Amino acid sequence: MARSEGIVIFISSLIPAYTWEKIDGIICARSLIDGTLILPIHDPEEEEHDGSSADVLVHWQGDQNRKTTVSGSQFAATVIAKHFELQAILQGKPSAKEEVRDLVRHYAIKTGEELIYHDAQDDSNLSPLIGKAVKKLGEVAVVQLLRKAIGM
Repeated sequence: MARSEGIVIFISSLIPAYTWEKIDGIICARSLIDGTLILPIHDPEEEEHDGSSADVLVHWQGDQNRKTTVSGSQFAATVIAKHFELQAILQGKPSAKEEVRDLVRHYAIKTGEELIYHDAQDDSNLSPLIGKAVKKLGEVAVVQLLRKAIGM
């Protein structure tokens, strides 16, 4: 399996925000939030893995006229971060650091690609802030505010 295809398959498994679909016999990932379509790019020179990330083709909001070739690992890093934000909101988890680390390791195993994350030990005040907001406003209100903030 090509590295780009592995990245797309990995992204498509991040339910509930993504799903997979087959287009012209190619497995793609589709965002269930905004319809963005992610396709693998076949690179015949990929056999020589030089340490650079495989690329993926992104059709923003599914529009074939709005497409960009991006680093698969950069795109996956963003998708994984959003996946855990969504999971934390839906499951009421204040912190998912260890789960993020596990998924980053799983990504490396499945795709052969490495993701780099800034591990914000002390500079993240978002989780305590969300916890306080839930206590004051209620979970439903906070979830609605966060969904609106991230465009859901």
